[in-house]
Amino acid sequence: MARPPTGHVYFDHGSRFAAFSILGKREHFRLPLATTDEEATKTKEVMLKALIRLRKAGKETQAKAFLEQIAASDARRQQNVMVILDGVVRGVELEAPPAPPPPTVLASPRAPDKVVTFGEFAEQWVSGELARLYPDRVKAIRHANTNRERLNNHILHVVFQGRRTADVPLHEFTQDHAEYILRLPTLPAGSRRHVAVVINRLLNLAVTPARLIPRSPLPTRWLPIPNAVKARSWLYPTEVDSLMGYREAPLVKRLYIGVAVREGPRRGNLVNLDWASLDLAKDRGTVTFDETKGGEGIAWRLDPGTAEALRRWKRICPSKTWVFPELAVPADRKRKRRDRPMYVTNLSRLLRGWLLDCGVDRPQLHTATEKRLALRAHDLRATFVTVALAVGKTDSWVMDRTGHKSYQMLARYKRSARMANEMGVQWFAELHEVVPELAALGESATGTDVVNGLTNETTPRPLGKDRKQRAPTP
Repeated sequence: MARPPTGHVYFDHGSRFAAFSILGKREHFRLPLATTDEEATKTKEVMLKALIRLRKAGKETQAKAFLEQIAASDARRQQNVMVILDGVVRGVELEAPPAPPPPTVLASPRAPDKVVTFGEFAEQWVSGELARLYPDRVKAIRHANTNRERLNNHILHVVFQGRRTADVPLHEFTQDHAEYILRLPTLPAGSRRHVAVVINRLLNLAVTPARLIPRSPLPTRWLPIPNAVKARSWLYPTEVDSLMGYREAPLVKRLYIGVAVREGPRRGNLVNLDWASLDLAKDRGTVTFDETKGGEGIAWRLDPGTAEALRRWKRICPSKTWVFPELAVPADRKRKRRDRPMYVTNLSRLLRGWLLDCGVDRPQLHTATEKRLALRAHDLRATFVTVALAVGKTDSWVMDRTGHKSYQMLARYKRSARMANEMGVQWFAELHEVVPELAALGESATGTDVVNGLTNETTPRPLGKDRKQRAPTP
């Protein structure tokens, strides 16, 4: 007695296949619409049901035609094919309908023997090579280091089925690889969607414009849902002004914070601000950013106190190029500082510590919970928007400085702004007056002591046992 057919599904050269024995010969059917193993298994079961019915009816000679039809069809069309098959079995229909043509796929311009791995293609993306090859379709990455860290920490070195993700050829990368990466316990929940976006973006670029694979193995709406928005904090102007007078914090970083809350630019624009982008003439005082995250340049007139503070800072700044240079940050060890923008990635931790030293210990600023974030450096921008709206500045005035393109973004701050208005919050004090070093300069002083304090190597004061005890749990 012949063994009943079972069939099996396998993956090869970027596609899934189903194999069956028909009339003693092994036949292989490509499943072009199956993007996951589960979908391929469902199609195989329909094909197996069709084969068994035709074999029992003595019409196995037509099995190959029917199975080709089912393999190339979606679930709805498969039902129609099974109706026709039922007619053939009962003798109403004479033969199977012709199989639909395979989906049209643009051929890759690369040689067939050229295999590009996931890791190699990721390096082309983060290095900017893809942007250079396809300047009209691939944007240069603004935060390449961030994406490189996500690739190295959570994607490329993950081992699945005995191979690192970096070593998997692009045409062999499947949804199973992507799902395995997202299910790893070492991947923080807050980073899961960010990592998924990187994987999805790389595969889409591999389809077009790179044309290395015919289509992405990830289905539509595969990305995880966005993380729930947590409550965030903002600083009262009196708290900011207290920090401006805290001499234990480096002058250049206090000035950075003071400008951020009074003007509202994005961190990337402000930390890379150069003197050429400022017009500090006495009767003007403007700033211009030729490029922003939104893709458009913005410019506005600075707050008078900010403009005067920058005029005085320029007289003592150790860099002739950058407004907030690394040269102005006291070094914590013997190393050569370079004339480049200062490092601000750890500013959130420093900011919270300085505020505690100044007596600003509101729990909302220092305590992180499941529903709230502790104060971040990005919240300096939120402070600007909230206070500006509270004191009566228009939405357009705020958007001219923040670069926001929609009023929906500002709507997130309206509730906090109404509360600030009810509290009687006033605009920040003049920056050049609340920073002691700049106030000491006056309009004509040379500021020799301030200059010496910038150029000498100093060691920042450690957190100390007392501060660790007073600091709320982050």
